[in-house]
Amino acid sequence: MGNCALSSIGMIFEVSSTEPATQDPAGFAALTYTKVGVLLTFPVVGGTADITSSDPLETGQRCKSQGVIDWGQLPLESLYVEGDAGLEIMHQGLNGTFKGQDMAYKGTYPNGAIRYYRGFVSASTETVGSASDNIMSGVQVEINYEPIRVAAP
Repeated sequence: MGNCALSSIGMIFEVSSTEPATQDPAGFAALTYTKVGVLLTFPVVGGTADITSSDPLETGQRCKSQGVIDWGQLPLESLYVEGDAGLEIMHQGLNGTFKGQDMAYKGTYPNGAIRYYRGFVSASTETVGSASDNIMSGVQVEINYEPIRVAAP
């Protein structure tokens, strides 16, 4: 692909209702995934660290250090498609069969690179909108662990 930017066209997002046995590429790859229908957007993903600080009287210089890391959320938006098995698994993560449990998620980029995520569903919505809108389905996943990056083949 040279030095050209990688388009997001062709990204595939999948969910597994189970957690990986190990938090590494092999643990995630061993799971069975179900494709999530018509995903429209994929959010910014990554960690953010809290900053802790103290102000010593002797020096008057603020001393900062890294606190806990929050791996963020996956606020996903897709078209509502009746019978979409991937969306149904994710919706069941809020208040159904998989309520409150971490599940595994797999994002495959068009070049074959993979991103694995692990977290629980914290929101599940549908939006009808106006006469000119498509019915939308929304799910938010709270990421509990550092995402696993697998390079393109």
